Amino acid sequence: MVLFKFIYYLSFFLFTVPTHAPENVFFSLTPIGLEVTWDPLPVYFHGYVLDGYTVEIWKTDNTLLGAYSQAADSSKAIIAGIKEHDNVACVAVNGFTKYGNGPFSGCTLEEHGTLCT
Repeated sequence: MVLFKFIYYLSFFLFTVPTHAPENVFFSLTPIGLEVTWDPLPVYFHGYVLDGYTVEIWKTDNTLLGAYSQAADSSKAIIAGIKEHDNVACVAVNGFTKYGNGPFSGCTLEEHGTLCT
């Protein structure tokens, strides 16, 4: 009985955050700002109930330009005010639940969808 409880609680804590990163992350600069798209996580990778996505934007000097939260039903973010002179190097996306963050996607580089892991 003790072993069963241990396995139950272990499995609960292991599968409470997303187990995979969003795929096919792309970004482009538009007149409004930075547009980021990704494939939503399939339900079986959510862990617990998916609360949303985090979009991280990195500059060419390896500093974080910003992290932005999006709703769980999103597969696109438009981040206003980011321009070419902001030197965006890459964009990464992850899913999160109330228990924590899942893994980030590889860093998509230079608007071409090239993945840097």
